[in-house]
Amino acid sequence: MLEHFQDYFPFVKEMARLSDRYVLILQPDHFSLAGGISKMLAESLRDNVKEYSSRIEEFIEAFEKVSFGLKVMKRTLFKKFAILLLEEQNI
Repeated sequence: MLEHFQDYFPFVKEMARLSDRYVLILQPDHFSLAGGISKMLAESLRDNVKEYSSRIEEFIEAFEKVSFGLKVMKRTLFKKFAILLLEEQNI
């Protein structure tokens, strides 16, 4: 859901606050070929939903600011999505 907000950092902070230890997110990668095509098609077919493009590294950096480090990252077929498991570093 983070891609639907231009300023998603308040949501990152809240996810970190609510988490006991881990945060698991599935983020689209608009900079991969499959992700870019998917975003373009979605925007042409649905005018009521906005998605902002951020690099996967930007999501990781946002979580690092609230003391969550990347534990595991997996990419889906054609790199359309990245699955990120982030772990709290202050435990």
